[in-house]
Amino acid sequence: MSWRLDEVLELHQQGRVQAALALVDQHLAEQPDEAPLWLQKGRILEATGHDAEALAAYLNARNLDPSSLEAWTDHAFLTGRLDPARGIDVFVELLQHFPRNPTAWANLATLHDRAGDPFAAEAAYRIALTHESHPGELDAVRRRLGLL
Repeated sequence: MSWRLDEVLELHQQGRVQAALALVDQHLAEQPDEAPLWLQKGRILEATGHDAEALAAYLNARNLDPSSLEAWTDHAFLTGRLDPARGIDVFVELLQHFPRNPTAWANLATLHDRAGDPFAAEAAYRIALTHESHPGELDAVRRRLGLL
């Protein structure tokens, strides 16, 4: 399957979006249970402004491979961009599966900030810091909290 995904990725990177989308659809017709293909389809659709279809593709990827942090994250980001309140819900759901992911906590905090809830944002930022795996990884969070 990876060669098929590589071909789709190459077409997309070359800016041949319609060809990439046609190829991913062809492969999905043959292998509808391939989460990475659904994820790439979502990315192509999102890049071309087809947000509703992209959300559906990301959700398919997520459902087919619940362990795919990429599928969860792409779905949550797009949802949050379109509807911050719903994005918060999706990030909370993501964190039920990946509770120690500092980037997801920081993203949740950002959505709380955008939604006008600074207290929830600060709490999520502080949780993100407890899960930091690389020194300096969350310096932007530290600056946001006035810790740097």
